[in-house]
Amino acid sequence: MSVVPPSPPEEPPWSVPVAEEQPARVTVAIDFEPRPQVRWTILLRFFLLIPIWFVLFFLAIAVFFVVVAAWFASLVTGRVPDGLQRFIVGWLRYSANVGAYTNLLTDRWPGAHLDPAPDDTVTVDVDHVELNRAAVFFRLILLVPSSVISQILNLGAAFFVMAMWFYSLFTGELPQPVHQALCVVLRYSVRFSAYGCLATPTQPFEGMFGDEGAAQAAPAGAPSSPGSPLRTTSMVLDSTARGVLIAIVVVGCIALYFDQKVTAAVTPKPSNQQIQGAAPTWLDHGAAYRLGAGDEQLD
Repeated sequence: MSVVPPSPPEEPPWSVPVAEEQPARVTVAIDFEPRPQVRWTILLRFFLLIPIWFVLFFLAIAVFFVVVAAWFASLVTGRVPDGLQRFIVGWLRYSANVGAYTNLLTDRWPGAHLDPAPDDTVTVDVDHVELNRAAVFFRLILLVPSSVISQILNLGAAFFVMAMWFYSLFTGELPQPVHQALCVVLRYSVRFSAYGCLATPTQPFEGMFGDEGAAQAAPAGAPSSPGSPLRTTSMVLDSTARGVLIAIVVVGCIALYFDQKVTAAVTPKPSNQQIQGAAPTWLDHGAAYRLGAGDEQLD
């Protein structure tokens, strides 16, 4: 006769493990390896960017009003409306491709479109999820730490891009460590913009110094036609590329410090004469009042 073992005591419902909710993702995919570029596009990169800057200027005006509408809608419903979310993600995608072109990560001209294209240098996907209303209300305050980091990274990257412009004129491509470090900076900028525009509730700090683990191959859905970019979402930096990224941070900190110094120096301040000239006005009123009171007493 077989003996049936007693069943274990039933655990209370509150002790049942629940899978931890994953944070909303802002996925940025880019070709993580430097590719040869046409040298004349590097030489004329500044001039080729001029029409794109006009497009970005008008898009920025539209994005401002869209984000304001999304802010009010999110306070009421806790979610950005689908149409506004699609527009914001399209702008993020286009801005990312412009950033890649500006930072010499590709020689593909980004054009002027918000819809994804198979030959885009950068693809951006954002999980459309519910938002915390308190975090939406205080979004400008919550943006302060990530905004400072964004300024540091962008200022440091600008100096590296200017230096690498001369290098790329002769070699036709960026050094691999610099290319990969600039890819990480670009991804942070996209995630920062996504958080600031209410497209995601996730702060952009994750992966700021690259991803952990082994590098992954290009995604299965990546285009395989000749000339198409082999994009990947995994940005694992080796020691050299991480050193370049740290150098970008150091240069950005120095540049931000001097930028604040220059801003403070050129900001007009009231002169001593203006300060001294303003004080007697107050004193004159008081003196006139006291003299008037004295005259009344004499009368």
